[in-house]
Order: sequence, then C-alpha cells, then structure tokens
Amino acid sequence: SLALKNAGHEANAGRAIIDTQKQMISTKQTLDSLIAEVRTMKPLDVFSQRAEVAYNNGVTCIEKRQLPEVDGYKKQLAGIKQDIGNFSTFQRKAEEVYADIKAVAREEQAKAEGEKLYSEAKQLIAAAEVSRLGDTVKRLEDMDSTINQEYTIKIVNKPGVKSGIDR
Repeated sequence: SLALKNAGHEANAGRAIIDTQKQMISTKQTLDSLIAEVRTMKPLDVFSQRAEVAYNNGVTCIEKRQLPEVDGYKKQLAGIKQDIGNFSTFQRKAEEVYADIKAVAREEQAKAEGEKLYSEAKQLIAAAEVSRLGDTVKRLEDMDSTINQEYTIKIVNKPGVKSGIDR
C-alpha cells in the first residue's frame, strides 16, 4: 500500500494544480471583464493609465502563478472603476453646489469660504484625486445647506399674541 498512498498523494497534488488553474482562469476573466468595463466608460487619461497598469500587473502575476498578488490588482482595478463613476458625480456636484452658494450667500466670509472650497475642488479635479474630492464636495454641500437655512424671528409685544417668551 505504499503505492496506493503515493497514488493518493499524487491525485491530491493533481487536484490542487487543477484548482489553482481554475482560479487563475477565473481571475483572468474577472480582470478582463473589469478592464473592458473601464475602457467602455471612456475615462480621463489618468484613470485609463492607472487601470491599464493594474490590469497588466495582474496579468503578469497570473503568468507567474502569483495568485495572492493578483487579488490586490483585481481590487485595485475595481477601485479605479468605482473612482471613475464617483469622479464625474463629484465634479458635477462641485459645480452645482458652488453655483448655489454664489447665488445665495450674502456674507463676504461665506462667499470667500465657498470660493476657497471650490478652488480646492478644481485642483482635486485636475489631479483626479477622487477621495479628497469627495471630502471637499461634502464640505461644499454642508456649507450650502447651512447657507440655505432660513430663520424667521418674530418679536411680538401685543396682548393675546404668542411670543418667544410664551411656552
């Protein structure tokens, strides 16, 4: 039964090789699918270049049978795809929210702060820094929300009319 034991070990080793090969094929298909989706989105050159580098590095790792490393490139490529979608949304929101701030702000300090945030957003757009752009757009939206809040204070001093001191 040494021969049977050896045959069992060889069969297990063969299964492991087949499983690894299946994983590599599946991972390559995922990489191919992601890069095709990114290319279809027709992103800015900076995103295209990042995506192509991640894709090519992933393919190289598959060729070298380095599956753990491929997963990192697969995640990177998926993140770039998500960034492309978020980028256009953030870019549009920055413009819309800043236009609203300019239209509504009455105080010079608010106008200056809005201009500063919008200038920062434009720099981040030029650099395609998606996560920081998202943070800046959020700050613009928060500022816009604050500016758009309206308070009406009525001070009444008439008998029978409720005023701020009545509860």
